[in-house]
Amino acid sequence: MAVACDAGHYLSDTICTECAKGTYNSTVNAGFCNSCPAGFTTVSMGATSIKDCVHYVDKFNYESSVFEWPESITPGDVDTSNLSFQ
Repeated sequence: MAVACDAGHYLSDTICTECAKGTYNSTVNAGFCNSCPAGFTTVSMGATSIKDCVHYVDKFNYESSVFEWPESITPGDVDTSNLSFQ
């Protein structure tokens, strides 16, 4: 019996596995999940589109996958060396 994996999953041998946080897959029966661009992650596992990737500083604003720095802050003003994801 053939295994069919939905988008948001990848096929490994005969097992469908959900894409991990920070990855996505928009196709059926893919053999891997794509990584979000550098500095971006997904809110949850099983993301199905690059549009599900959100900037980690802006991860609580789910309305937009494009992060824009507020005018009063520039990227150099933010220390991201101690950020971690759980």
